[in-house]
Amino acid sequence: MDLDQVLDVFKNPHTEALHDRQSAVLRRMMRECADGLRYRQLPVVCELLELIWKRIDGGAAQFVPLLNNVLVLCGLPVVREKSNEEFLGGLENFEALIATMERFLHVPVHSVQIATCKALQEVALGRDAAPRVVVEGTFGVVGAAGDRVHSVHHVRESVISEAEGLECRKRRRRRVRVVGVARRRLANQRQP
Repeated sequence: MDLDQVLDVFKNPHTEALHDRQSAVLRRMMRECADGLRYRQLPVVCELLELIWKRIDGGAAQFVPLLNNVLVLCGLPVVREKSNEEFLGGLENFEALIATMERFLHVPVHSVQIATCKALQEVALGRDAAPRVVVEGTFGVVGAAGDRVHSVHHVRESVISEAEGLECRKRRRRRVRVVGVARRRLANQRQP
């Protein structure tokens, strides 16, 4: 879906009062951009965020969850269509998006503030959707300190030791139950 069409639904004088239609178009946009926004879409998204906020500020509270969802979408990693897209104006568009999102930290709607904080946190942590180069028999932990690479054998050993500990705790519980039952039986036998 072309985001310019979404923008047209908000700006067109014939459709600017049709809140249900605007909501439906936003939901469709979010479905189609579920993997993240493209660099070329970022200026349109900045303008769209402002238009959605104008609707909320004008009293259309039904746009609050939609704005929250668009902000979550802004927190996803930006998808590159070309390898050098960041250098061809993509970073300037990304900075404009961050500046636009920053304004939503100071709005009177708390859910919008929280969604903005979460989106900015995701951006700051640098969660990357790009596949990592991983040596066979290992896997990468993205977001861990230094993007550690763990051996599959190391993970298997920790899972096995955790399972053994769980089994040991189950046996101990069974023993406590059996001992408790035996003590009760002895106490009942001693009493005439």
